[in-house]
Amino acid sequence: MARTTTTVPQWAATLLAGAIAIAAGQASAQFTVHEIPTLGGDRSTALGVNNAGQVVGSARNADGLFQPVLWENGVLTNLNPFAGTQGNANAINNNGEIVGFISSTPGTVQRGFYWNAGDLALLEPTSGSSAQWTEAMGINDHGQISGSAQVAGSNGFQAYIWDRDNTSPVISVPQVSGTGAGFYAGYAINNNGQMTGYYQSNLGFEQPWRGYIYQTSNNLSTDVGTLGDDNSYVEAWAINDKGHVVGYTDTNLFFDTRAFILTEDGMQNLGTLGGDFSSALGINNDDWVVGTSRNESGQARAFLWRDGVMEDLNDFIDPDSGWILERAQGISDTGWIIGLGQLNGEFRGFAILIPAPGAGLLLGLAGLAAARRRRN
Repeated sequence: MARTTTTVPQWAATLLAGAIAIAAGQASAQFTVHEIPTLGGDRSTALGVNNAGQVVGSARNADGLFQPVLWENGVLTNLNPFAGTQGNANAINNNGEIVGFISSTPGTVQRGFYWNAGDLALLEPTSGSSAQWTEAMGINDHGQISGSAQVAGSNGFQAYIWDRDNTSPVISVPQVSGTGAGFYAGYAINNNGQMTGYYQSNLGFEQPWRGYIYQTSNNLSTDVGTLGDDNSYVEAWAINDKGHVVGYTDTNLFFDTRAFILTEDGMQNLGTLGGDFSSALGINNDDWVVGTSRNESGQARAFLWRDGVMEDLNDFIDPDSGWILERAQGISDTGWIIGLGQLNGEFRGFAILIPAPGAGLLLGLAGLAAARRRRN
């Protein structure tokens, strides 16, 4: 499939449009929503994005199987070389390296994968057993890959970190002190080697799952806390290079769930769009947070939170576009926001660029780097 090469005039047009929107006031500006197409099926989703606006996720093919995909400059590429299997691409770093999972690869059950410039490597479990699965959820710019692997025994699965040059786990994430044996899932990893995820102290529903942060520099895992009590469910979904974490937490026994941001000043409730639920799923280095929330009518809507205010992402787009943006999954430092919505009633992944003030240089550098990788 042919790919188009982004040119300097196109970047200039993008930056000019963003500058005009910023100057005019973003709340009243309308931004273009880009559709992540399918592979002949009925659904797609967007799960990760980098500063160059390269988007990864999954798209259903004509056989009804979800495939891990890369969307770049309007071109959709299937990353899965194994016929009859399916999977997701979960994250992409600023070098264009992609991680995710593919189910039932030949001779195995589910395997995480690492993809770079057309080459795909499967991530192996700790035991080497083909009957155990792995999944990759995040990758930083240094090539550290965060995820989980099935393990023998009652714990079920554990969080691990792989390296791009080694398909076996290189770090086994330790338990949060005092929590006892349990299972751990690894999610996002930042450029300082800090990883987020969730854990449960034992299998079953006796204990709630809780969010944690793992730091490679001291090999310690720490509970992120809660806005509720010890029975609250918490997940830590994403982390930026400042070490600021976002996710969701229950706030009381009635499971009122709220998006949060955790900074040096503690955990902050981000509120909702008027309903009874919100969850934060992505954060950039400007502490812009995205996620999903119910509005006053109980409908799921994608949100952007910045400067202490939660905004409905649908307020940034043409109301006659046919789009309803339901979940914002990730955000780049350049202002690319991706997620899942409905386009004329069909579920589709989306990408929308809402540049932050001062993001022009980042956009230009990201575009240069992406063009150089394509030429190579």
